[in-house]
Amino acid sequence: MNATQKKIVAMREGNVGKVEILLKAIATWFGETTNYEGFTRIPRGFTRKVLANYMGISHTTLSTTLNELVHADLIFIQNQRLHILMN
Repeated sequence: MNATQKKIVAMREGNVGKVEILLKAIATWFGETTNYEGFTRIPRGFTRKVLANYMGISHTTLSTTLNELVHADLIFIQNQRLHILMN
């Protein structure tokens, strides 16, 4: 599935699904390996502002959604770096 197709599929989802799909896509294309099994780190250049703009949601909505993903153990944030579970 190419980038445009992933974005179209993600737009059909609610905010949590959209953010998860697009974070996984970004991690696949630009991610960095970590010492945490199953997790990929999103590079520093992908700030919350950049991510919110790319996803077509507000910064506040992104922050709320990221907190939901943290509580679901699908992501964690360490030293202002976002790590996403890729399984």
